[in-house]
Amino acid sequence: MITITGVPALLNALHTTPKEVRIGARHGIEQGLKQWQSSAKKVALKDTGKLRAGIKPDGVKGAGLDLEGTLVSNAYRGGFNYATYWHLYNTPKKITTPGTTGKHLEKSGKSDGDAIIDKVENEIHNAYARKGW
Repeated sequence: MITITGVPALLNALHTTPKEVRIGARHGIEQGLKQWQSSAKKVALKDTGKLRAGIKPDGVKGAGLDLEGTLVSNAYRGGFNYATYWHLYNTPKKITTPGTTGKHLEKSGKSDGDAIIDKVENEIHNAYARKGW
């Protein structure tokens, strides 16, 4: 006869794994959004301060493992959202600070994309590790 010990603990760990993965993924996306926000502020055009202040995470949405994080950029002058306009249609021709752009979300997202994915993967790994995997 063979006795296998630890099976109940293993089964319990397998049942809690999806929850831990979701928690890790959500936390990783939140951390990735913070990094993206920081990078986007560095390359955003300098204006009255509203543009850089208006770059904010819009939270993590979704259920299960179908999650997504969004970073938004809003800056209003007279009811007009010039941050969106610059990003989608027309960056100002005269940029006074080299290295900045009206497409700050796109530029920083492309440059930080791999690092953000690494953050998500690391947080999922950490969630597993906390459960003893």
